[in-house]
Amino acid sequence: MTISRSLLAVGLAVSAILGGSVHAAEYTATLLPGEEILLKPISYEKSNKIYDVSCADDVLGCGSESCDTGSCGNACQTCGDVGCGCGNGYGLTFVAGVEATFLAPIRDGQTDWLYQDIPNGISNSYTTSDNNVSIVPAPRIWLGFVNCYGWGAQIRYWELNDNALRSDPFVPFGLPAGDVIGYSAVNSLQMFTLDAEVTKNFTWGCWDLQAGFGYRHASLEVGDTAAVSALVARPGGIGGGTNWMTGTGASLYNFEGDGITMALTGYRPTCHGFDFFWSARGSVLFGSADALSVTTAQLSGPGGSAAFTSTGAAGGNDEIFIGELQVGTQWSHYLPCANACFFFRGAFEYQYWSDGSSRTAATSAVGETNVGLLQIASQSGGNSTMDLVGFTIATGITY
Repeated sequence: MTISRSLLAVGLAVSAILGGSVHAAEYTATLLPGEEILLKPISYEKSNKIYDVSCADDVLGCGSESCDTGSCGNACQTCGDVGCGCGNGYGLTFVAGVEATFLAPIRDGQTDWLYQDIPNGISNSYTTSDNNVSIVPAPRIWLGFVNCYGWGAQIRYWELNDNALRSDPFVPFGLPAGDVIGYSAVNSLQMFTLDAEVTKNFTWGCWDLQAGFGYRHASLEVGDTAAVSALVARPGGIGGGTNWMTGTGASLYNFEGDGITMALTGYRPTCHGFDFFWSARGSVLFGSADALSVTTAQLSGPGGSAAFTSTGAAGGNDEIFIGELQVGTQWSHYLPCANACFFFRGAFEYQYWSDGSSRTAATSAVGETNVGLLQIASQSGGNSTMDLVGFTIATGITY
């Protein structure tokens, strides 16, 4: 122990009788006659490894010679200055973890349509962003090490894939006009990040911090398609009958590039092995992007037929920014037989993916005067800003 109980007992006994000074490791106290003071260790040593004690705890003899220090919080820390053994014989602390993220994509719609029944003043519209209402599971894994001076390295991989389908075939609306309309829409989203970075562990007050800087490779692909069909009743004053209107739209944006990533993560012990933690990361990537938009619209009826097609394409060098934030709690437990720490954590997570400069747009419309109008529009690229909001559950081991 850094502070022996015998030294403390002697000091307290002397202070109660004579007053004076008591010195124990990092603490020195001046006492008046009859005055008592309670001293505590700030660390303890076991198996050639130093464990820090929560600086918020004032209990004498804090620590049960394990990573779980009870009221003192979690004492599982990176090895200190007592040599490079770290307990595993390699001079390194290895870290591995797996995480399940559950995130809801929130973004602007890339394809939308609008139908207007002119005589009855009725309209109906839809955008493919309405499909993004569900939480998507996405895995993240990481593997790394830290040496006895706090320097280390790690690799991280995260991936999200989602396809959402929504359809509403020919449900009547706008009665008594008698019009019916149906649609289907598909969203596809594929994105991943791969990081390789150097890390540095250090402390600031009661916080254990880790800074990271390195390389990131990332890819983002967003695709939307929509199709709409409408049967439109023509007023009797212009001959009656029914118009058949259809429209389709598709958009695709793809980015893949490389860049830098920077991160800062903080942990603060609380009680019973739980840590409060947060993590912030920012990445700037440079690469190539492709954007495509296509729309078509057709009308067929007693008054004649019409068709309209529009396309747009763009590509070239592009850049995007990615911001990530996690806030949550982590529970750690010391495994004495393996001289390792098991951890489990849960957190809120938010990600922001900026849009690139490549952008396309296309719009097609058909209609008949005093009957109805169908318009479908598609855009990609510059309107692809995305927010991912949800939570994460992770587990891993430090050895």
